[in-house]
Amino acid sequence: MIRFRKTLLLWAAALTLLLGPLVLDARAAFIGGFSGNTLMGDTPNTDGVVSFAVYQRTGANWITDLGLGAVIKPLAVAGLLSPPTGTELFVYFYQVFNTNLDGGAVDATLNLFDVPDPLAVSAGRLDNTVFIDAAGSVIGANTALGPNPTAADLPIHLTTGFPPVAPFFDTTQLATAELTSAARSGGVVTFTTLPGGVATGGTTEVFLLASNFPPGQFKPGAISGVPLGPVPSHGPLPTVAPEPSGVLLLGLGGLGIGLGGWAYRRRQLRGFLSLA
Repeated sequence: MIRFRKTLLLWAAALTLLLGPLVLDARAAFIGGFSGNTLMGDTPNTDGVVSFAVYQRTGANWITDLGLGAVIKPLAVAGLLSPPTGTELFVYFYQVFNTNLDGGAVDATLNLFDVPDPLAVSAGRLDNTVFIDAAGSVIGANTALGPNPTAADLPIHLTTGFPPVAPFFDTTQLATAELTSAARSGGVVTFTTLPGGVATGGTTEVFLLASNFPPGQFKPGAISGVPLGPVPSHGPLPTVAPEPSGVLLLGLGGLGIGLGGWAYRRRQLRGFLSLA
Protein backbone atom coordinates (compact mmCIF):
# COMPACT_ATOMS: atom_id res chain seq x y z
CA MET A 1 0.00 0.00 0.00
CA ILE A 2 2.84 2.40 0.89
CA ARG A 3 4.57 1.61 -2.40
CA PHE A 4 1.34 2.36 -4.32
CA ARG A 5 0.89 5.69 -2.55
CA LYS A 6 4.47 6.74 -3.31
CA THR A 7 4.10 5.83 -6.97
CA LEU A 8 0.82 7.76 -7.16
CA LEU A 9 2.42 10.86 -5.62
CA LEU A 10 5.33 10.69 -8.05
CA TRP A 11 3.03 10.49 -11.05
CA ALA A 12 0.92 13.36 -9.71
CA ALA A 13 4.03 15.52 -9.38
CA ALA A 14 5.11 14.67 -12.91
CA LEU A 15 1.68 15.52 -14.33
CA THR A 16 1.72 18.83 -12.47
CA LEU A 17 5.03 19.72 -14.09
CA LEU A 18 3.81 18.67 -17.50
CA LEU A 19 0.38 20.29 -17.45
CA GLY A 20 0.94 23.24 -15.14
CA PRO A 21 1.73 25.78 -17.91
CA LEU A 22 -1.51 24.87 -19.70
CA VAL A 23 -3.73 25.60 -16.69
CA LEU A 24 -4.82 29.23 -16.71
CA ASP A 25 -7.80 30.87 -15.09
CA ALA A 26 -10.86 29.25 -16.67
CA ARG A 27 -12.63 32.62 -16.53
CA ALA A 28 -9.96 34.29 -18.66
CA ALA A 29 -10.70 35.73 -22.09
CA PHE A 30 -8.21 38.30 -23.43
CA ILE A 31 -5.01 38.02 -21.39
CA GLY A 32 -4.04 41.54 -20.31
CA GLY A 33 -0.35 40.92 -19.78
CA PHE A 34 -0.09 39.75 -23.38
CA SER A 35 -2.31 42.39 -25.02
CA GLY A 36 -1.14 45.86 -26.04
CA ASN A 37 1.27 47.18 -28.66
CA THR A 38 4.89 47.19 -29.74
CA LEU A 39 6.47 50.14 -31.52
CA MET A 40 9.05 48.86 -34.00
CA GLY A 41 11.24 51.79 -34.98
CA ASP A 42 14.91 50.83 -34.85
CA THR A 43 14.93 51.38 -38.64
CA PRO A 44 13.07 54.73 -38.89
CA ASN A 45 12.02 54.32 -42.52
CA THR A 46 10.25 51.04 -41.70
CA ASP A 47 8.70 52.03 -38.37
CA GLY A 48 5.28 50.78 -37.40
CA VAL A 49 3.11 49.74 -34.47
CA VAL A 50 2.09 46.13 -34.02
CA SER A 51 -1.00 45.80 -31.83
CA PHE A 52 -1.50 42.34 -30.38
CA ALA A 53 -3.91 40.46 -28.13
CA VAL A 54 -4.02 36.87 -26.91
CA TYR A 55 -7.40 35.27 -26.30
CA GLN A 56 -8.06 32.15 -24.24
CA ARG A 57 -11.07 30.16 -25.39
CA THR A 58 -13.71 29.84 -22.65
CA GLY A 59 -16.62 28.43 -24.67
CA ALA A 60 -16.89 25.65 -27.20
CA ASN A 61 -15.72 27.78 -30.14
CA TRP A 62 -13.84 31.10 -29.99
CA ILE A 63 -14.99 32.15 -33.48
CA THR A 64 -18.58 31.99 -32.25
CA ASP A 65 -17.75 33.51 -28.87
CA LEU A 66 -16.17 36.58 -30.50
CA GLY A 67 -18.76 36.89 -33.27
CA LEU A 68 -16.20 36.48 -36.05
CA GLY A 69 -17.97 33.95 -38.23
CA ALA A 70 -18.70 36.44 -41.02
CA VAL A 71 -15.19 37.91 -41.24
CA ILE A 72 -12.76 35.09 -40.56
CA LYS A 73 -11.03 34.08 -43.80
CA PRO A 74 -8.35 31.58 -44.84
CA LEU A 75 -4.81 32.40 -45.91
CA ALA A 76 -2.51 30.63 -48.34
CA VAL A 77 -0.46 28.95 -45.62
CA ALA A 78 2.54 26.62 -45.74
CA GLY A 79 2.57 24.18 -42.83
CA LEU A 80 -0.57 25.43 -41.04
CA LEU A 81 -4.29 24.74 -41.20
CA SER A 82 -6.41 27.61 -42.56
CA PRO A 83 -8.91 28.85 -41.65
CA PRO A 84 -8.89 27.93 -37.94
CA THR A 85 -11.57 25.59 -36.59
CA GLY A 86 -12.41 27.72 -33.54
CA THR A 87 -11.66 24.88 -31.11
CA GLU A 88 -8.03 25.91 -30.52
CA LEU A 89 -7.33 26.92 -26.90
CA PHE A 90 -5.45 30.18 -27.53
CA VAL A 91 -5.55 32.77 -30.32
CA TYR A 92 -2.75 35.26 -31.00
CA PHE A 93 -4.16 38.30 -32.85
CA TYR A 94 -2.06 41.02 -34.58
CA GLN A 95 -2.63 44.30 -36.44
CA VAL A 96 0.11 46.44 -38.04
CA PHE A 97 -0.20 50.24 -38.38
CA ASN A 98 2.34 52.03 -40.60
CA THR A 99 3.56 55.10 -38.71
CA ASN A 100 6.11 57.76 -39.66
CA LEU A 101 7.13 58.95 -36.21
CA ASP A 102 10.49 60.39 -37.26
CA GLY A 103 8.79 62.53 -39.95
CA GLY A 104 11.17 61.37 -42.69
CA ALA A 105 10.35 62.13 -46.31
CA VAL A 106 10.80 58.50 -47.39
CA ASP A 107 8.83 55.87 -45.52
CA ALA A 108 8.44 52.25 -46.58
CA THR A 109 5.21 50.63 -47.62
CA LEU A 110 5.05 47.70 -45.21
CA ASN A 111 4.23 44.28 -46.60
CA LEU A 112 6.11 41.63 -44.55
CA PHE A 113 5.41 40.83 -40.90
CA ASP A 114 7.38 38.26 -38.87
CA VAL A 115 5.86 37.01 -35.61
CA PRO A 116 7.35 34.43 -33.23
CA ASP A 117 5.62 31.10 -33.75
CA PRO A 118 3.42 30.24 -30.72
CA LEU A 119 3.44 26.60 -31.85
CA ALA A 120 0.49 27.49 -34.04
CA VAL A 121 -1.79 24.86 -35.53
CA SER A 122 -3.74 27.24 -37.77
CA ALA A 123 -3.74 30.77 -39.20
CA GLY A 124 -6.27 33.20 -40.62
CA ARG A 125 -7.30 36.81 -41.16
CA LEU A 126 -10.29 38.95 -40.21
CA ASP A 127 -11.54 40.55 -43.39
CA ASN A 128 -11.25 44.38 -43.21
CA THR A 129 -11.46 44.19 -39.41
CA VAL A 130 -9.49 46.10 -36.73
CA PHE A 131 -9.18 46.09 -32.95
CA ILE A 132 -11.33 48.29 -30.70
CA ASP A 133 -9.96 49.87 -27.51
CA ALA A 134 -11.12 52.59 -25.12
CA ALA A 135 -10.43 55.25 -27.77
CA GLY A 136 -12.45 53.43 -30.44
CA SER A 137 -11.46 51.51 -33.56
CA VAL A 138 -7.70 51.19 -34.13
CA ILE A 139 -7.57 53.05 -37.42
CA GLY A 140 -6.94 56.64 -38.53
CA ALA A 141 -5.81 58.75 -35.56
CA ASN A 142 -5.98 55.79 -33.17
CA THR A 143 -2.81 53.98 -34.17
CA ALA A 144 -2.49 51.31 -31.48
CA LEU A 145 -4.28 49.01 -29.07
CA GLY A 146 -3.62 50.89 -25.82
CA PRO A 147 -1.79 54.24 -25.61
CA ASN A 148 -0.59 55.60 -28.95
CA PRO A 149 3.21 55.65 -29.31
CA THR A 150 4.96 58.97 -29.85
CA ALA A 151 8.26 59.97 -31.43
CA ALA A 152 9.78 60.04 -27.94
CA ASP A 153 9.22 56.26 -27.77
CA LEU A 154 11.61 55.48 -30.62
CA PRO A 155 13.26 53.13 -31.40
CA ILE A 156 11.42 50.27 -29.61
CA HIS A 157 8.61 50.55 -27.09
CA LEU A 158 6.46 47.79 -25.55
CA THR A 159 3.12 48.54 -23.85
CA THR A 160 1.10 45.70 -22.29
CA GLY A 161 -1.98 45.32 -20.13
CA PHE A 162 -4.43 46.69 -22.73
CA PRO A 163 -6.77 43.99 -24.08
CA PRO A 164 -9.44 45.01 -26.59
CA VAL A 165 -12.64 46.54 -25.26
CA ALA A 166 -16.02 44.93 -26.06
CA PRO A 167 -17.13 44.39 -28.80
CA PHE A 168 -13.36 43.76 -29.28
CA PHE A 169 -13.26 44.07 -33.09
CA ASP A 170 -14.69 46.54 -35.62
CA THR A 171 -16.10 44.25 -38.31
CA THR A 172 -17.82 46.97 -40.36
CA GLN A 173 -15.51 46.39 -43.34
CA LEU A 174 -13.14 49.33 -42.95
CA ALA A 175 -10.46 50.01 -45.57
CA THR A 176 -7.47 47.92 -44.53
CA ALA A 177 -4.61 46.14 -46.28
CA GLU A 178 -5.44 42.49 -46.91
CA LEU A 179 -3.15 39.66 -45.85
CA THR A 180 -2.63 37.09 -48.58
CA SER A 181 -0.29 34.40 -47.29
CA ALA A 182 1.70 33.06 -44.36
CA ALA A 183 4.63 30.67 -44.04
CA ARG A 184 6.38 29.04 -41.08
CA SER A 185 10.16 28.73 -40.90
CA GLY A 186 12.70 28.55 -38.06
CA GLY A 187 10.38 29.50 -35.22
CA VAL A 188 8.87 32.43 -37.13
CA VAL A 189 5.64 32.84 -39.10
CA THR A 190 5.86 35.43 -41.91
CA PHE A 191 2.67 37.13 -43.11
CA THR A 192 2.51 38.92 -46.47
CA THR A 193 0.06 41.53 -47.74
CA LEU A 194 -1.23 42.22 -51.22
CA PRO A 195 1.48 43.85 -53.41
CA GLY A 196 0.29 47.36 -52.49
CA GLY A 197 1.17 46.78 -48.83
CA VAL A 198 0.41 49.26 -46.06
CA ALA A 199 1.18 52.90 -46.85
CA THR A 200 2.04 55.47 -44.17
CA GLY A 201 -1.04 56.14 -42.06
CA GLY A 202 -2.65 52.88 -43.10
CA THR A 203 -3.21 49.60 -41.30
CA THR A 204 -3.52 45.89 -41.98
CA GLU A 205 -6.62 43.97 -41.12
CA VAL A 206 -6.30 41.80 -38.01
CA PHE A 207 -4.53 38.49 -38.66
CA LEU A 208 -4.03 35.59 -36.30
CA LEU A 209 -2.34 32.38 -35.26
CA ALA A 210 -4.26 29.80 -33.23
CA SER A 211 -2.44 27.51 -30.80
CA ASN A 212 -3.10 25.10 -27.97
CA PHE A 213 -0.38 26.65 -25.80
CA PRO A 214 -0.63 29.77 -23.61
CA PRO A 215 1.61 32.83 -23.84
CA GLY A 216 4.50 33.03 -21.42
CA GLN A 217 7.16 35.37 -22.82
CA PHE A 218 8.00 37.89 -25.53
CA LYS A 219 10.32 37.22 -28.47
CA PRO A 220 11.43 39.47 -31.34
CA GLY A 221 9.13 40.13 -34.26
CA ALA A 222 9.86 42.28 -37.32
CA ILE A 223 8.20 44.42 -40.00
CA SER A 224 9.64 45.39 -43.37
CA GLY A 225 8.59 46.70 -46.76
CA VAL A 226 9.31 48.36 -50.08
CA PRO A 227 10.93 50.24 -51.79
CA LEU A 228 13.76 50.01 -49.27
CA GLY A 229 14.08 46.26 -49.47
CA PRO A 230 14.30 43.90 -46.49
CA VAL A 231 15.53 46.40 -43.88
CA PRO A 232 13.28 45.52 -40.95
CA SER A 233 12.35 47.16 -37.70
CA HIS A 234 12.08 44.91 -34.67
CA GLY A 235 10.13 44.62 -31.45
CA PRO A 236 8.89 42.06 -28.89
CA LEU A 237 5.71 40.06 -29.46
CA PRO A 238 4.02 37.43 -27.26
CA THR A 239 4.69 33.74 -27.68
CA VAL A 240 4.74 30.52 -25.69
CA ALA A 241 7.14 29.78 -22.83
CA PRO A 242 8.60 27.55 -21.71
CA GLU A 243 8.72 25.45 -24.83
CA PRO A 244 6.63 22.31 -24.35
CA SER A 245 9.70 20.17 -25.06
CA GLY A 246 11.42 21.90 -22.17
CA VAL A 247 8.41 21.33 -19.95
CA LEU A 248 8.47 17.66 -20.91
CA LEU A 249 12.15 17.37 -20.06
CA LEU A 250 11.53 19.15 -16.76
CA GLY A 251 8.71 16.79 -15.95
CA LEU A 252 10.74 13.71 -16.84
CA GLY A 253 13.67 15.07 -14.87
CA GLY A 254 11.49 15.59 -11.81
CA LEU A 255 10.08 12.10 -12.16
CA GLY A 256 13.59 10.66 -12.47
CA ILE A 257 14.80 12.51 -9.36
CA GLY A 258 11.78 11.33 -7.41
CA LEU A 259 12.22 7.70 -8.45
CA GLY A 260 15.94 7.86 -7.77
CA GLY A 261 15.40 9.20 -4.25
CA TRP A 262 12.75 6.58 -3.53
CA ALA A 263 15.04 3.77 -4.74
CA TYR A 264 17.92 5.13 -2.61
CA ARG A 265 15.76 5.22 0.53
CA ARG A 266 14.50 1.73 -0.19
CA ARG A 267 18.08 0.38 -0.43
CA GLN A 268 18.93 2.11 2.86
CA LEU A 269 15.93 0.48 4.55
CA ARG A 270 16.90 -2.96 3.24
CA GLY A 271 20.45 -2.48 4.57
CA PHE A 272 19.15 -1.49 7.99
CA LEU A 273 16.82 -4.51 8.15
CA SER A 274 19.64 -6.89 7.19
CA LEU A 275 21.70 -5.62 10.11
CA ALA A 276 18.85 -5.98 12.59
